[in-house]
Amino acid sequence: MANLLSNVTVNFHGVFKTADAVFGATSKPFQRLINFALTNGTTSGKADVPLFKPGQTGSDGGTNFDLSGTTQQDVFGADIGMLGGVCILLIVNNSIVSGEFLDVDGGFIDDYLAGTADSRLRVHPGSSAGVPGFILIAAPRDDIAVTAGTGDIITVTAASGKTPDYDLAVIGRSA
Repeated sequence: MANLLSNVTVNFHGVFKTADAVFGATSKPFQRLINFALTNGTTSGKADVPLFKPGQTGSDGGTNFDLSGTTQQDVFGADIGMLGGVCILLIVNNSIVSGEFLDVDGGFIDDYLAGTADSRLRVHPGSSAGVPGFILIAAPRDDIAVTAGTGDIITVTAASGKTPDYDLAVIGRSA
């Protein structure tokens, strides 16, 4: 049996700058650092199921990922049996041009967005400087429920006729 150890870090920072005739140049820095580690296990603050899939959407429709079925395997080839999603990361690589997008939906995303049917998250590509577009969802304490049937599906769909490259990573719990 494999052990899963993971660390998620987001460092969002910048500086607002302005200049006026009375006060001169002023700046206000802001920073938000989020960092949490997940050890192997099935309780709060832990995870034991990894799904890492690089892919390319077909121009004829979306690609489905079944988080609790036998159609997806982890990095070692074992069937995924996820009951809760802890982190989802979707990276849209720079293979599509500005104005195009990649939609993420399916029953699992609907459940995450408070049970709203046909919900979707739209991820736009990054810059031409090699910075990808991405979306990160994290629930390290109370995972996002994975419900067998349709509530365990993540669907990745591109704009009509487009075939962007992406990387999907889901870390979850088996119990």
